[in-house]
Amino acid sequence: MHWNKFLVGPVIEKHVTGDWMQCLVACATSNDCVSYNFQSRSGTCEFLKEGIDLGRNCHGRKFLQHSQ
Repeated sequence: MHWNKFLVGPVIEKHVTGDWMQCLVACATSNDCVSYNFQSRSGTCEFLKEGIDLGRNCHGRKFLQHSQ
């Protein structure tokens, strides 16, 4: 988990969940979700088809953007 960062990539679904754990469980039980972004202020959970490719970028900095 990376605080105050979000993964850049195509969002395939959006849901409103109560907390990040519900977002994580929803992503884990989805057939298409590889990773997720959770916005705590709005409770928005975004499912993404892609994750951080550690083979190309060991720290994932290329794909993570800063967010408040």
